[in-house]
Amino acid sequence: MLVLVAGLLMVVGFAFYLLNKAEAELASVAETVSESQNQPPGQKEETSEISEEEPHLPLIAAKRLDEIRVPDVIVPWDQAHQYVGKYIGAEGTIVRTYNSGKACFLNFSEDWRGKFHGVIFASLFDEFSPPAEEKYLRQRVRLVGKVSEHRGAPQIVVERIEQITLLDS
Repeated sequence: MLVLVAGLLMVVGFAFYLLNKAEAELASVAETVSESQNQPPGQKEETSEISEEEPHLPLIAAKRLDEIRVPDVIVPWDQAHQYVGKYIGAEGTIVRTYNSGKACFLNFSEDWRGKFHGVIFASLFDEFSPPAEEKYLRQRVRLVGKVSEHRGAPQIVVERIEQITLLDS
């Protein structure tokens, strides 16, 4: 019981310590605001130098979500399998397409099994007019994206229509 009371007193003491510290910081902020409100109109507030005691991280430019990244390299489609895990552009002629209703496959080879291809999932179908399986068949294209593998076959999953560029048109 005595240990419980001692522990409770420590917790209460720590809570008062934090409360006093917060009050002191609040008073400091209120004083700064009050001083800045008392400045004559048109006079700029003086800024203080950054002290070496305060660590500051460098600013990093934000990544734009509306732009397609420039590929690290552009290769013929039959070399894309060498770049699994890399962000590339792969070029070639789409010779075969297949839409399963869940995904549309853009194949660069009639013998498509195990070969590099592009995949467009149904969530993106409405972005294409005419449908992707018609629009890109027998067209020379560049697919841009990260090469991944699915069931041993290299592929680029198209998540945005801008990842596919018609070439020679």
